[in-house]
Amino acid sequence: MTSSTNESASRPPPAIVAPTHPSGQAQLRAALLVGLGGLAVPVLFGLALVDALADQYWVNVPLHASVESVGAAAALALAWFLVAIRRYETGSDYHTWAATGLAIKGGLELAHASVPPGETFVGLLSSSTFLGGLMFGLLWLPRGTRSSRYMPELSLVLGIVLTLAGFVVSSTWTFLRAEHGFALSARALNVLGGCGFIAAAVWFTLQYRRTGHWVSVVLAIYSAMTGAGGLLFEISALWDAAWWWRHAVILFANGVVLLYIANTYRRTIRNLQRQTERRRDAEATLQEQAALARLGELAAIVAHEVRNPLAGIRGAIQILSSAHQFEAPEREVIQDIMDRIDGLNRIVGDLLAYGRPRPLHIGPVEILPLLNGTAELVESRPGVSTPRITVEGTDVTILADGAQLGQALLNVLANAAEASGDAGSVRVTVRVVDGLCNIDVDDEGPGVDEDDTAKLFEPFYTTKARGTGLGLAVTKRIVLAHGGEVSLERRADSGTRVTVRIPASGLPGSDGAPRPEAGAGSGGEPPKSVSSQMGRTC
Repeated sequence: MTSSTNESASRPPPAIVAPTHPSGQAQLRAALLVGLGGLAVPVLFGLALVDALADQYWVNVPLHASVESVGAAAALALAWFLVAIRRYETGSDYHTWAATGLAIKGGLELAHASVPPGETFVGLLSSSTFLGGLMFGLLWLPRGTRSSRYMPELSLVLGIVLTLAGFVVSSTWTFLRAEHGFALSARALNVLGGCGFIAAAVWFTLQYRRTGHWVSVVLAIYSAMTGAGGLLFEISALWDAAWWWRHAVILFANGVVLLYIANTYRRTIRNLQRQTERRRDAEATLQEQAALARLGELAAIVAHEVRNPLAGIRGAIQILSSAHQFEAPEREVIQDIMDRIDGLNRIVGDLLAYGRPRPLHIGPVEILPLLNGTAELVESRPGVSTPRITVEGTDVTILADGAQLGQALLNVLANAAEASGDAGSVRVTVRVVDGLCNIDVDDEGPGVDEDDTAKLFEPFYTTKARGTGLGLAVTKRIVLAHGGEVSLERRADSGTRVTVRIPASGLPGSDGAPRPEAGAGSGGEPPKSVSSQMGRTC
């Protein structure tokens, strides 16, 4: 289990890495989304706002601080996200580079949101745009420059140095020209940073074409809209319509980032849950196989050490009973001994059937003749009162092992007959649903407790005073070997329904058309190996 766990841990999460290379249409849609939606529309709409709402100002420091805090949180969250998925993707050195730029931008924006309007206020905003755009724009450097083995350490040092430089520049340079206007330094830093983000948007779009990773599309949209915000700074003034539109554009980009991270987190958690369930199923399967191997060894010993002596004892008693004329009391004792030997033989047979499953011998099997023959075996058990068993429904031919499937159905019918009693009845219905042959066995017994429903298919679990608890376990194993499933439920009125589902073969007659009577070798008659087990119950 260790090796399989390590393999799953090193595999890229499906929620992060796209499974297929994007088609040409997908690449075109991504480019249009980034180019038009991320860059052209925000800038053109900002120009229209400048003309329509010139000299209109709205001062709202708390709202501005909230918007900038969301942007800082989105940048820092995306930086953490890129560092996290860097462990799962090969050839993704740009994640470290981009994460450094996002960390610088997020840290300076957080400081910008916490200071009052003034020189430092504008300086921190300009520095965050410029330094973030600088790091993003440097993604166009040759890959060898970005793929140094010391890149994580260098990125950390570079991020700290640039962030400190941003604080120093913000507190020393002049960024405000008048009451609402910005100085050339502020406009230059924002435009240059915006150009860096736009260049990164092109780079991420091309990266998506090469890899098909959706995170590249998200980064392209974020870069394009952040770059548009940098360009909009040139035509804006403090608190005017273009200023607020710039923040709305960047807020939308941050929303895209946060939505993607939240959705990826949800899908990753769901994938981890599925992987955990698969691991538990694999562990349960391994434990069941180990127990089955031990049971097989036990069955071999029992078959040799118990079944052969039992056969000898039974034969000796038959010889004695035929050689001597016993009185009635003695004959009853001899018959009781024979019955107990037969019971022991059935237990040994159950152990062999469950512990040493036989390979399937597949052939065409007609379900209705097989069920009719099996029902006759159950009704004709000597010395046992049985209810009336009716078989009806669609005549279906499937590919199966007639002998083993007959044994599985015999176990179910025998249980249903015993539960119904001689005054009740058992109804068997055959249907074809979604390509599956459904065999419903309804009895008129007292029903099964809810607590016992899931346990009755476990080996050695029984609610009967005399029973091995292997009948339904053998049935389930045979049905699963045929690619089917078996279920048990308590009916609303009374009694229990056992449903066996086996894939239909698509042979003639599987669509419900009438078929002629089954002949010898058609698979429709219950095999002799089944009739020898007709006294078995679970």
